[in-house]
Amino acid sequence: MLRLPVLLTTVLSVIPSYAADILTQQPFSTKPFYTDGRWILNDDKVNLTYAGVNWPAHGETMVPEGLQNASVAEMVHKVKILGMNAIRLTFAVQMFDDILDKKSDGQLKTSFISALGEKNGTKVLNEVLVANPSFKSEMTRLEVFDSIADECAKQGIYLHLDNHMSSAGWCCERGDGNAWFGDTHFDIKNWQRALAFMANHGKSWPSFISIGLRNELRPTSTRQARPVNWDTWYGNMTAAASAVHKANQNLLIFFSGLYYDSQLRPLFTSGGFRDTVDFNTTKFAYSNKVVLEVHDYDLDEKNCTNKRAKLTENSFGALGPKSDVIENVFPL
Repeated sequence: MLRLPVLLTTVLSVIPSYAADILTQQPFSTKPFYTDGRWILNDDKVNLTYAGVNWPAHGETMVPEGLQNASVAEMVHKVKILGMNAIRLTFAVQMFDDILDKKSDGQLKTSFISALGEKNGTKVLNEVLVANPSFKSEMTRLEVFDSIADECAKQGIYLHLDNHMSSAGWCCERGDGNAWFGDTHFDIKNWQRALAFMANHGKSWPSFISIGLRNELRPTSTRQARPVNWDTWYGNMTAAASAVHKANQNLLIFFSGLYYDSQLRPLFTSGGFRDTVDFNTTKFAYSNKVVLEVHDYDLDEKNCTNKRAKLTENSFGALGPKSDVIENVFPL
């Protein structure tokens, strides 16, 4: 079941008290966005601030959740009436392994029964079909994504895709096999392939403006994974971003950091995180498409001054301004 709002997602700047007014003043645009310092703009100089909800579709069925309770149009409308302008729709690499390796996109009937069993799967499927009369049991999972993207465009909601997991399932633990590059289920080539596939497939979606490369990278307890460090991060994340940009040059590309995406500091401070290479995006083909993504789970800090200092140190410093310490400025 989709619970709204599951996650408030904001980028660009620290949330002002008048954020709702800002959002209502921003017209929905189908023109590509690009970054300029801490800002996200398009050719009309529309300044984009994301505020949205997380819609999980990376679970065992690999079908966006909650559709047994409401239609796609109703779901998107709920986001709209909350005063928000974006949906973060998650996905699992496994869906694209099925499409590209098994030559099967997975019909809804097969997906629900395989994940939930004959009795429960059939029950939930029937509920989905009642709530969404245009759906058929033979409809594929990717066609459901198409339906959501189309509805987002109709209602003026931006679509942000996010790769949450490799193997379909709930997220996230260090021992789930999806934590780090080369982990038990985290095949690097398949991950990059899935990102490129979705970036290309979504070219026809007017609402599709951005994609998150990977949710909450974290240390893993398995031996298969590559070393957990910024060097490993750099090589794999920049390669994935290049694959996305090659497939769809219009997309903003969201980079998450380390330790459940709580640490971004090496990406924006002088000296970077490598002895020989800094995170200098000017040399990338997608240099004006990079957005940083941070998650904060420090709920124990009660002192606002300390909280602000920690966020600035680990992530919010990326908003600038440039200084002897802050070398790179990004939207966040």
